[in-house]
Amino acid sequence: MSFARNSRLRSLGFRLTAWYFLVFLASTLLLATAAEFRIRSSIRERIVDTVTSNLTLHRQTFEEQGIEGLKKLTEVTENTHRLPYVRVVDHTNVTLFQSSNGELSFAATTIAVTASSQRVRPVRAQNDGSLWNLGTMPLSEGRWLQLAISDEQTQEVVGHLRAGLVAVWIGAVALGLLGGFFFTRRALRPVQRLANTARKVIESGDLALRVPERGTRDELDELSHLFNGVLARNQTLVRGMREALDNVAHDLRTPLTRLRTGAEVALRDAGDPQRIRDALADAIEDSERVLQMLNTLMDISQAETGVMKLDRTQVDLSELAREAIDLYQHVAEERGVRLLTHLAAGVNVNGDHNRLNQVVANLVDNAIKYTPTGGQVELTTSREDPWASLMVKDSGMGISAQDLPRVWERLYRADQSRSERGLGLGLSFVKAIVEAHGGRAEVQSELGAGSTFIVRLPMG
Repeated sequence: MSFARNSRLRSLGFRLTAWYFLVFLASTLLLATAAEFRIRSSIRERIVDTVTSNLTLHRQTFEEQGIEGLKKLTEVTENTHRLPYVRVVDHTNVTLFQSSNGELSFAATTIAVTASSQRVRPVRAQNDGSLWNLGTMPLSEGRWLQLAISDEQTQEVVGHLRAGLVAVWIGAVALGLLGGFFFTRRALRPVQRLANTARKVIESGDLALRVPERGTRDELDELSHLFNGVLARNQTLVRGMREALDNVAHDLRTPLTRLRTGAEVALRDAGDPQRIRDALADAIEDSERVLQMLNTLMDISQAETGVMKLDRTQVDLSELAREAIDLYQHVAEERGVRLLTHLAAGVNVNGDHNRLNQVVANLVDNAIKYTPTGGQVELTTSREDPWASLMVKDSGMGISAQDLPRVWERLYRADQSRSERGLGLGLSFVKAIVEAHGGRAEVQSELGAGSTFIVRLPMG
């Protein structure tokens, strides 16, 4: 239980929720503080304006009507504007007039400060400690007029405001906490699905499992899509590896059995040098066949995984076709197959000359091998911007619709091709090398009507 709790506390979802909540909490605190400060400032400005305007009114009344006029005005303002404190002092700080609220008094230092600055200041009464807004204005003959408005109403408004802000803030905090939890879970749901799928794949080994995709194409959905692509790729590679291992085991069984048989014959007929030489020659031939198969499989794997080193230069596909024709002309004549060419000029690609030479040789050898006597093989090169194309067309037995999708698979040989000697790796090698060069290999065929293999490479 403790471990599970600690795991939840260390989870990304909990950390994101905590960070979201802390940021939200700090933001709401700042907004509440700014709102209270702005409202208090606004109320303060209004009070200052009220004190200043009343000071002007009372000074004008005093200068025109004297103390009696000021007294009458004070009685009116006490009832209408709640101004209980009005005072007139001479230059020696002797009180000449004070409003009816005689219990209210302020410290002499406070009065002196306000008088010297002629500003409205918040001050506290000496008798009860209440907060007032006291303003001072000069009169004629060195006298001073003082007027104060109670800050009680302001404090009451601010108190209600603060209570309201606290209530709103508590609600906002609760909403932020729930919102952070909800949106974090919702945002991390694709990651959780991915983790669950990965866990099931690890536990069951079933690479057919996939992460559900939402179709939103955001970053997390793109991650799920890429992860599904990795699973699909791994599933294909594992299936191909299993099939390749099965095929390799099957195809190696014959040459290895022949190797063993030849060795047994050589040992049994130790007195017959000719039979020993024949047995050793067969063993060498079979061992070369095994080595060729393994080397070709290694080349295919390196090309498919992108680790094959390509010595790129400018290569003319038409020149490669001519070299292949020269190499296989004698073989074609022996089988009664005509070799035809339709080669364009300047069909250049940026590639590895030796590897591309192997590609062309494999296609030509394959075409001659499965073309009957009297048939023909055509080699055509062309430029189809941005591709340089090589087409090898034969009039041979063709490939059935059932076998056509699998001709590029390693060690796959259709039933009608098993009578011919071969490893079943030529076309797999062609496809791997072409794709390693950034090109693509295609096949078009119909049973009994020949086959056409097309290699397209980016133009150099």
